[in-house]
This record gives sequence, structure tokens and C-alpha cells, in this order.
Amino acid sequence: MNAQLLIQSLLAEHRRAAVLWSSGKDSQVLLHLVRQVRPEVPVIFLREPWQPHRYAFAQTMLANWRVSEVHDLTPSASYVCSRNGHTSIIHRFQMGAKGLDLPVDLVEIEGEELVCGLDVMARPHGSTHCPWDLLLSGSRSADADPLLGPMPLSAHVIRQPGFPTTAFPLRDWSDAAVWDYIETKQIPYQTDRYEKTPEGWRERADKRGNPDYLAGCIRCMEPGDSPTVPCPKFGTVNRVAAHLPRIENPLPFYITAP
Repeated sequence: MNAQLLIQSLLAEHRRAAVLWSSGKDSQVLLHLVRQVRPEVPVIFLREPWQPHRYAFAQTMLANWRVSEVHDLTPSASYVCSRNGHTSIIHRFQMGAKGLDLPVDLVEIEGEELVCGLDVMARPHGSTHCPWDLLLSGSRSADADPLLGPMPLSAHVIRQPGFPTTAFPLRDWSDAAVWDYIETKQIPYQTDRYEKTPEGWRERADKRGNPDYLAGCIRCMEPGDSPTVPCPKFGTVNRVAAHLPRIENPLPFYITAP
């Protein structure tokens, strides 16, 4: 399906559309495509209240592209999820009658001050006003989630009662197609996040500039047999994994939770 034609059709049908945007390569392409049809489209840009340097590229992009309406949302709840040897914090954002689950990954980065995962869990929570009737996402069927593995999309457009219509114009695009669009259209990308190698484009292993991650520690939140763990802040602390609100099967936002 032609992404531009799908976007044109959806924007003609919906008056209150917004783009889920993270400043990553896919959302950059999506926002560029949508702005060709509706330049004033609002952006939903979810940020953590720590390490603002991680959002420097995003802030520059929003200013340079003159995006005048940017929304950050407050999660209604936070959980811990451990699957496939990986632990993430899951923020749930209530969107109408259903919830949107998004992971926050903390990685220990040498030389950076680490955020405590318990502080991330305890960030302010509240309700979210949801004025949108269409959410446009840059997610693709080729994507894989660290917790859930491959997540092929079932359709380009998903309609559910109590939740905005959700659309994935880039559903069938490959990584190569995304990067070809970026190079052809000269779309800005985050140079300290992505690099071009002889084998092709890839994310850098160094997560210092990657806004999808926080420099932080979740040692005491991970499941394990030992009752205590070494802590970067306090030396040794009790493992508290069993006492935290947990979710076993977080749902991608295009499935959504009740």
C-alpha cells in the first residue's frame, strides 16, 4: 500500500490526527510524509523527566520543522516486565477507554549519572486527555521488541471501540526503504544514534545519545536468587523485584489493554 495515498485518505477522514513521534528514523520519515499533506499536524512526543541531553536532536528538529503543537503525556501507571532475559519498565498511558503500553529501557553507561529505576517507577502519574481520533505511527512489521520479539502488524489501519483509529503507513517498509527515503529526501537523522557502515545503516552500540534509553540502574528490580544486589548509589541494597507491580504480557499499543 502506498504510504502517501494512505495518509491522504486517513487525513481526509479524520479531523483530529496526531503523529506518535520519537525522533527516530521511522518517525522522522512518517512525520515528513504527513506534513506534506497536513503541515500543522500535532506531534505526541513522550519524554522522561531526566537527562534532557538525550532529547537535544528532537528539540532541534521540532524547532527547525516549526512543529507548533507538541504533546507529552503522563502515564496512568507503571509496571516492571521481565521476559527473555530482559527487564523493562512499562508505562501505561490511558487513551480513552483503553491503555497504551510503552517500555522504558535503562542501561548502565559508564561516565553518566545513573537514574534509579525505582525513581522512574515513582514518577508522577495521572490521567491523559485524548482529543485525537487518529494516531499515526511509524511502527513497521519488520520491527522487533526486546521483550516481545518480532511484532508483525496485522493491518495498515486498526479500528477499535474506545480508542483512536491507529494507522501504520510504513507497515511494509524495510530498513533499506526507510534509509533510501532519508537519503533521497535529505531528512535529518541523529548522527550520534545511527551510522552508515559498508554493510549498511545501523544503530550505534553506544546508547549515550539514544532517547529510547535512559542511563540508569534496575539491578534491584530484576528477578534473581540473591536477596541483595550491588547498587551504584548505596553500595548494597535488597532485591525488591517481588514487591513491585509487574505485568507479564505488556500489549503493544496497536493491540491495547482495557
